[in-house]
Amino acid sequence: MKLKDLPDMEKPYEKLEYFGAEKLSNAELLAVIIKTGTKEKTAVQVAQEVLLLDGENEGINFLKNITCEKLQQIKGLGRVKSIQLKAVIELARRLSMPKRILRCKHNISRGCGRSCSK
Repeated sequence: MKLKDLPDMEKPYEKLEYFGAEKLSNAELLAVIIKTGTKEKTAVQVAQEVLLLDGENEGINFLKNITCEKLQQIKGLGRVKSIQLKAVIELARRLSMPKRILRCKHNISRGCGRSCSK
């Protein structure tokens, strides 16, 4: 079954739009990022396979250490989708960090918050 064949309230995009991101499961949130599945699997099913890679039972925390190569072992996740997932995971990691003040272009490119002497 394809996502377009599901009722609107079961589709991740529509569900997020109507109810908010907090109402989606981890698989549904990943599916929004993944966008498409394969001929055999929906994006939600591909996302569920990603979540099954959690061998340590860490919840979604395992995603911060997963490699693109490991993600690409799942049919439906090629190079680009695995890179997109890693980018979103990195953004989430940065959002959870304490705020740093970046004071100049030099420090922004280096990612440090110290004053710039240049």
